[in-house]
Amino acid sequence: LNLESNAIAVVEGLGQLHQLRALFLQQNLIQSFGPDSFRGLSALLTLDVSQNMLQSLQGIEHLTALQSLNASSNRLETPESVSALAKCQALTCVDLQKNALEDDEAVLGIVDQNTNVSALYLAGNPLVKRIKYYRKSLVNRFP
Repeated sequence: LNLESNAIAVVEGLGQLHQLRALFLQQNLIQSFGPDSFRGLSALLTLDVSQNMLQSLQGIEHLTALQSLNASSNRLETPESVSALAKCQALTCVDLQKNALEDDEAVLGIVDQNTNVSALYLAGNPLVKRIKYYRKSLVNRFP
């Protein structure tokens, strides 16, 4: 379902789309998700919420089958803003580029809880400058 560039501010009314596999919400006006924004989307594999104004990913924890998340170019800053990632255990690809994430150990700790992640994109975040030997350090974290 492609809802790109529609000035959407609230994500709601999707709960009946039980077989939905991909949802594209990039380039909208979303600042946060409600507790039920994604409830019922148990088959969703791909979610693109890039280029919004998201301050938190809380709400995605219901997406237990989610494999690919693009949340680049948002306003994610704290470890709490990305803590919902820990509950999405099927994630293999996570794109958090161009946010304002600073606490490298806390953010990487959350990602470490997802043992299936094989691709992690963090370029454009202040935390990248804090990690000595950034590429080597990330490669060594993954199996």
